[in-house]
Amino acid sequence: MHLTVMKRFLLTIAISGFIVFPKISDAQYNTDFGFRLGAAFYFGDLSGTSDTAQWGPLGIQFSQVGLNFGFTGRHFISPSFAIQGSFNYARLRGSDNLSQIPTHYVRNLSFRNDIMELAAQLEYHFIHLRDVGRTYRYKLSFTSYIFAGIGGFYNNPKAQLNGTWHALQPLQTEGVNYSKFQMAIPLGGGIEFRINKKHIIGWDVTARMTFTDYVDDVSTNYLHHSKFDDNPTAKALQDRSIEQKGTYEYNVVGGTDKNGQPIGNAERYYSYGSNENEGGVRGNSSRNDWYMWTGVSYKYAIRGKRSKFNRRKYHFARRKVKRRRSRAKF
Repeated sequence: MHLTVMKRFLLTIAISGFIVFPKISDAQYNTDFGFRLGAAFYFGDLSGTSDTAQWGPLGIQFSQVGLNFGFTGRHFISPSFAIQGSFNYARLRGSDNLSQIPTHYVRNLSFRNDIMELAAQLEYHFIHLRDVGRTYRYKLSFTSYIFAGIGGFYNNPKAQLNGTWHALQPLQTEGVNYSKFQMAIPLGGGIEFRINKKHIIGWDVTARMTFTDYVDDVSTNYLHHSKFDDNPTAKALQDRSIEQKGTYEYNVVGGTDKNGQPIGNAERYYSYGSNENEGGVRGNSSRNDWYMWTGVSYKYAIRGKRSKFNRRKYHFARRKVKRRRSRAKF
């Protein structure tokens, strides 16, 4: 039932875009190129600041917000629909040290990930104001849009140990050899102002839904520390709760687990138990990681060439018409 309603809704949007608004002509500025600059952040196992803000916008760790920039190319196939391709870079970061959740604070994990992405998206421009301010000069126009698409990204999460950044994927901290190349679905919206037809200044917000839970290298359970005896770096980075030993939070926070052991006791609750098959919960594998960014953009539009068809059909007023010279009859 819901699927049928959604199909009808999308069909209505498509029909309105091609019928309500006239077809864009080759003579208009329907192709543009530009760049964007903004801030990037992510939602995952290492985001969140409290029990009531573990995931989503309320859980953004603002001190961990990173840089985002990108380059775009876009072509309007009608006044309402455009296809855009883009290359994007974003630095994502997260840290348990910023969390007020006892088990997260004691877990003590952190990461940095430099995302490089190629994406394509379809934009639907649903608000058009052709003459902002009603100056009748049409120098400033406004549009608002939403978009969805598909993309692929390269990611390589790292963690810092003794002043050195180490790539986590080769260490297989949870025994999983995940791929550095992943797919994502861009979803978002924005607004744009067009100045003198050529200059476009905009602002957008976009979320990337991924199909992996390892953007932050955290997903399932700990492995027993003895499985990393042959790699001291992996052993140190897979379970950093031991670094919190002796702190107030390590010893007393959170009460006990289902076995009656103190949650603050990392030697049992995480990877340092006596049983080699024992490993506590490291992350939440039921929900994949997301990343987002928001920022401003500038695009420069170029004018397309007129086709012979459009010149004949729409610009007949400019054609030279040969007129017969009539002789005077007298």
